[in-house]
Amino acid sequence: MSVETLTSAILRKMSLIGKWQAKFFLELVQTWLSLKGRYTFENLSRQGEMSSESYRSNFSNSFDFKTFNRYLFEYVGSEKVW
Repeated sequence: MSVETLTSAILRKMSLIGKWQAKFFLELVQTWLSLKGRYTFENLSRQGEMSSESYRSNFSNSFDFKTFNRYLFEYVGSEKVW
């Protein structure tokens, strides 16, 4: 299973995540895992599909990582690492 499929399945289960936030998080995960070097907004914008301003503004919004991780561990189990 790809990271994109797994992440989108988990985001669909999270009721408080909006469409734009799910799209951003999915793009971020794909870019983050493929990025080599420093993790800056400029490098994310070079490798990803969004501008550095989009990354900056979306990083200022909160995200419920606790719920995301709970769904992730329910799906893959505690023995596997994402």
